[in-house]
Amino acid sequence: MRPLTSVLVPPGPAGLTALLDPLHMALRGVGPAITPLPMVSSTISTEYVDRLRAASFPDDLSQPLESDEVAVVLATSGSMGQPKGVLLTAAGLTALDSVVNGVNAQWIAALPLHSMGGFNVAVRALASGRDPIAVASLGGAQPFTSAVFAD
Repeated sequence: MRPLTSVLVPPGPAGLTALLDPLHMALRGVGPAITPLPMVSSTISTEYVDRLRAASFPDDLSQPLESDEVAVVLATSGSMGQPKGVLLTAAGLTALDSVVNGVNAQWIAALPLHSMGGFNVAVRALASGRDPIAVASLGGAQPFTSAVFAD
């Protein structure tokens, strides 16, 4: 039975640092399955984090995940009601790696890492073999501007 653990993702570039190693281990099957959760901050409320945590973890932690193939449980945003935990396998997450990672692919982490868009940047970057570039506004650490993104 593969355990599930949360990875707290602080705002800013530190969030990317906190996520990459546990994600890499989960995708390789040598670590526990993970669920990335944002840290409470000036832009992320305790209530929101609690809703994502509740969606990601089963009510009874002694119950196994549906499959040992599950590498990640990613909570939906809950924009259409309560968030739901989506079970993702390493094979499913990495299926497009060879297609989307061209020669010298470089990924920029600008979207929240606990959402599918931002999380996929981390997955693709690991497959490319190059660390992604984290914008300073990542995870609401500071306001996003096009000038910061361009830099």
